[in-house]
Amino acid sequence: FRFPPRLVVILGFGLSLMAAAGVQMLARRAGPRWGTVLATTLIALTLLGRGGAVAGLELRVMPEQVRPIYEELGEIARQEGGGPLLELPIASPFSVRNPAAFVDAGSMVGATRHHLPLVGGFTGHTPPHRVAIEKVVRRLPEDQSFQLLVDMTHLRWILLRPQNDWQKRSARDQLLALPDTEVVLSRDGFDLLRVDRQPQDPLFFDRIADGFTAGETALGTPLTPIPESAATSRIVGTVPSSVQPGGQLRPELTVTNTGAATWPVLFSQWAGPDHRVGLRVRWRCLDRECPATEPAHLLLPWDVRPGASVRVRPLLTAPEAPGVYELQIRTEQQEGALFSEPENQPFVARVHVVS
Repeated sequence: FRFPPRLVVILGFGLSLMAAAGVQMLARRAGPRWGTVLATTLIALTLLGRGGAVAGLELRVMPEQVRPIYEELGEIARQEGGGPLLELPIASPFSVRNPAAFVDAGSMVGATRHHLPLVGGFTGHTPPHRVAIEKVVRRLPEDQSFQLLVDMTHLRWILLRPQNDWQKRSARDQLLALPDTEVVLSRDGFDLLRVDRQPQDPLFFDRIADGFTAGETALGTPLTPIPESAATSRIVGTVPSSVQPGGQLRPELTVTNTGAATWPVLFSQWAGPDHRVGLRVRWRCLDRECPATEPAHLLLPWDVRPGASVRVRPLLTAPEAPGVYELQIRTEQQEGALFSEPENQPFVARVHVVS
């Protein structure tokens, strides 16, 4: 599959088999005479160049197969020791409404030219850690996310596609300014960045390399209830002091795992029981009696090891009734630890809901 013409041969062979099967089925239903007429007609149309409905009008060349950027990328990378490549933008492989999904498919065709291992890449089988990759990439150029991406993948190269492939120009410009990177090649709207940052935590990379195991997250954390004695956290941050009724606000929070167990977060559909750790958000009236509100549950972006922190900006919706409220945000595990030990430090702030 690293030799591009093979892709064309396999595709053409598959289409030919389907066309032949269709002719055979019609011949069985209509009889040998009409089957012969149909097959002869299809052959004649194809030879005359009018069989586009069956054989296609032409062989279409995917631009990634012939763009010189991929050959030059491979030469530069090989001179400097190779390493994994992340081509951006990427999107969910099944997000057909997002043009980046097709860009991701093209990057796999480009890989037949440069032969570097891909961090992304479109495939019919989505590996469990792909969800983690998408989440981390969406948070770039945040420094914490960049470091985690390097830890998870040992990222060495980033290829930024031309501006037309991006929904936001600002996103591409911000990635060009990533720390510990250098633009080593610019051609035809592409920019190749060499990543000089080194991995600091080998755990996630090793767990991804070990392969998926049932009952674990995509990053290898057991999906089991955390003992209450090992479940402690500290949440600090800031939040706007006022908001309109029913309005939205984004607190800036840093959540630290001060306990002794890794928090499972990146759930996979094959993983098993859901014991993910997230945030429990609740509004409490301070200036009057009011009905209790249902708490909201928000997931963290990825697994959090003991001693590690993660920065989040959850989108919250304020109550509809004006008044003075206490906003409470605490850590909680689904079907598991309540983080009720005295050492826990939830986030508490007073917010005025005013028209």
